[in-house]
Amino acid sequence: MQIASDFILRFLMSICFIQDKTNTTQILWIIFMAVVGMMAIEFTPWLRRKSRIFKLIPGALLAILCSSFIEYCIVRPLGSKTPLVQDKSHLNQDGVIPLPFFLNKQFDMTKLKMDKNDWLRILHQGYMLAAIGTVESMLTMKIVDANTGTLGWGNRQEFAVGFANVVAGFLGGMGGTAMIGLSTIVRDSNDVFVNVYNDV
Repeated sequence: MQIASDFILRFLMSICFIQDKTNTTQILWIIFMAVVGMMAIEFTPWLRRKSRIFKLIPGALLAILCSSFIEYCIVRPLGSKTPLVQDKSHLNQDGVIPLPFFLNKQFDMTKLKMDKNDWLRILHQGYMLAAIGTVESMLTMKIVDANTGTLGWGNRQEFAVGFANVVAGFLGGMGGTAMIGLSTIVRDSNDVFVNVYNDV
């Protein structure tokens, strides 16, 4: 239920973001697809008890399939269309292959003075983000360990996340950390694949 409430909150925030450029019909279709997706995730355990075929499909995948079916088999034939990512952010081929930040034309490196104050600001920001990311990743690992009954290796996880964040920053990307909600969904979906493996 926590996953559904998080999804509802993020969904309402996204509705507030897209409301200015979409009409009421599109918003109602988006709400309908979100409700169907949440119901698919919530009722997947019940469906698994009723039919063997649902043991092969994770709840998140079932939600994606239901929403895609509604979009392409109901919404678009009726002459409407829900906004896509490419409608909000124009994608092009320029950013497909990432370049190091000092070779990327988006970043003007001449504005950096690189004096003592700049270095202190960069190090302070980096330290704060690393500390917050470490705490969040460790909390996620603790919850996953409690749910699976296993013991994770925090030092390996933090090294991997730190290395990935350095590479992402070097290529002009955005760093990240482990996420509790996503890790829980993946763990629940993994149970499905474990059941399939045991059936085989």
